[in-house]
Amino acid sequence: MTETALAAAKKEKKSGQMIKFSINGKAVEVEAGQNILRGAEKAGIYIPTLCYHPDLEAFGGCRLCIVEVKGMRGYPTACTTPAAEGMEVKTDTDRLRQLRRSILEMILTEHPHVCLICSERNNCKQAHECTRRAGITTACGFCPKNGQCGIQAVAERLELKDVTLPFSYKNLPIDRSTPFFDRDDNLCILCGRCVRACKKGVIKFMQRGSQAIVDTAPGTSHVEAECEFCGACVDHCPTGSLVERKRRWDGKIETQAKTICPFCSVGCELTAGVSAGGGSASGGKQGRVIETLTNENGCLLGRFCATLLNDSSRRITAPMMRRSGKLVVVPWEDAIAHAAKAIKKSKGKTALVYSASCTNEDMFALRQFASKVLETAMISCPGSSTQKPVWRRT
Repeated sequence: MTETALAAAKKEKKSGQMIKFSINGKAVEVEAGQNILRGAEKAGIYIPTLCYHPDLEAFGGCRLCIVEVKGMRGYPTACTTPAAEGMEVKTDTDRLRQLRRSILEMILTEHPHVCLICSERNNCKQAHECTRRAGITTACGFCPKNGQCGIQAVAERLELKDVTLPFSYKNLPIDRSTPFFDRDDNLCILCGRCVRACKKGVIKFMQRGSQAIVDTAPGTSHVEAECEFCGACVDHCPTGSLVERKRRWDGKIETQAKTICPFCSVGCELTAGVSAGGGSASGGKQGRVIETLTNENGCLLGRFCATLLNDSSRRITAPMMRRSGKLVVVPWEDAIAHAAKAIKKSKGKTALVYSASCTNEDMFALRQFASKVLETAMISCPGSSTQKPVWRRT
């Protein structure tokens, strides 16, 4: 493929037409403008990558997705090279495998990797669980992303057996200044996913060469930089560099379910992740919600705060009644019967206070309940727990 043909492929990006090309001799059809990597994914052909994410603009930083294209010089990256009609691509030659292992070795010169090349890594699970809460991550067993790490997945597919280049630990302090997540730059591979995922531009590449890091502006915290704490940087990080503090040692997500954010009346959708548990590191949280994710335009509060609310020791999860001066848990039937009896006696003399976090539908139902059942016009919806009720007649 010539450089002229490549330029023509870029011009076809907005045409919407379908193009055909081949990967490892397999015919692939994609929409004009899509890159080689997307075509490989569609065809079920694996190409390793660490900096690429389908939600983000292609970066071509890690260089692991290099391929061979007939007629093209060098080894272009599959994530930044648009597919073109008649293109012939090879992704799994001896030369490519050798180059990818060398590239991964260079990445690992500044990333702890002893477990990746250890022949006994599958036989020391018990020892890892005993050391999971170590303050410094120097191996996979000490990392909260163990088993969920992009580097582990790539190293396994590339069959990495050894790292011949010298390792240099960055020895940088862990940043715990943000309220919801920790940043460990010792595990950062400068893939740029978090930078591209941040729509507010709060974090960027700072400094150069071996001193390069991802951070906010010098001397500025995330709060001062007006970070919205949407969690996009955490969600896109392929390593243990960015980890939600609340679920740092909760293990893998077993199942996911759709739910609603409880923090306001809008009712934004959340995806709740349920823990698989099964180890001492899980803290007995098997079958519990340990993570909540929002969609692109979802609620910012729900991303981190929903699990904090769910696991709060102050949260009331069952009905209680005062007996002998103490609140005790009772069955729902007893609590409802007691409340109904008290309401019946207090008709016309009762006020209703409801939370601003209720949905619009719940608010409507409560107002109808106040008017037709309680027979009261005294209704209050405080804006916060510290605000005094403002009573209004309906």
